[in-house]
Amino acid sequence: MKLLFPLKYLALRNDLPKHAPAHDARDLPGLYNSSVWRLRTDHRCSRMDKYPGRFRVACVPVLAVLILIADTQRPALAAPTSEDEQATMNEMHTAPKIITGQWRLITDQVMGGESTGAIAEQTQHNIACTRLSGSVSTQNNGGFIQMALDLNQRKRFDASKFRGIHLKVSGNGEKYNVHLRTSDLWLPWQSYRADFIAKPGFSDVYLPFDSFQPYRTKRRFRPEHLKRIGLVGIGREFNVDLCLAEADFY
Repeated sequence: MKLLFPLKYLALRNDLPKHAPAHDARDLPGLYNSSVWRLRTDHRCSRMDKYPGRFRVACVPVLAVLILIADTQRPALAAPTSEDEQATMNEMHTAPKIITGQWRLITDQVMGGESTGAIAEQTQHNIACTRLSGSVSTQNNGGFIQMALDLNQRKRFDASKFRGIHLKVSGNGEKYNVHLRTSDLWLPWQSYRADFIAKPGFSDVYLPFDSFQPYRTKRRFRPEHLKRIGLVGIGREFNVDLCLAEADFY
């Protein structure tokens, strides 16, 4: 950095105090914490008796010049250069992934239960939705009905770059479950579960992946191995009425 005028003209009036406090780069935001930038305004630059009636050279302007020099030497932030770093930045701004496909009905009748249900495409409140309706019975060790969707043609789907699942649903004020299955699970009753209340009128439900609890498995949930999503009425006798308008990973 080139100075536009000699330092000897950087002066203050001699009505300033003879001794000013020491300055340290650590007291100045943005400067490096280095003793190289430590300055002291001692008698070598603040005595007035050596130059009576004149302006005296002051250290404060010199400090300002050094601040400018230090700032020009600050290294610029480098843009990501590797593919991995760029991919990480892209994942931070991942757009929602809409969940589409053919939902199918599964009830406890596959194991001898007596619950009944149906799936239909309907319009509620002028919004198209997939409706799960029926009745949950706990007779004969049953107790559930669900609408299930296999992802990626039953191959595992990598949802690791998303934080969770978003649903836009309308219901009858009852509590429902979301069950996730991955390729790590073998037994049909194993899943990862979270619940929500389906209020009358459409509302948005956000379920982070870390809110899902393992059910009858000790394997940790791995969203990169996701295979199936199920919306389930389960565990007690009640009437099911749940309408799904939107589903996506967010």
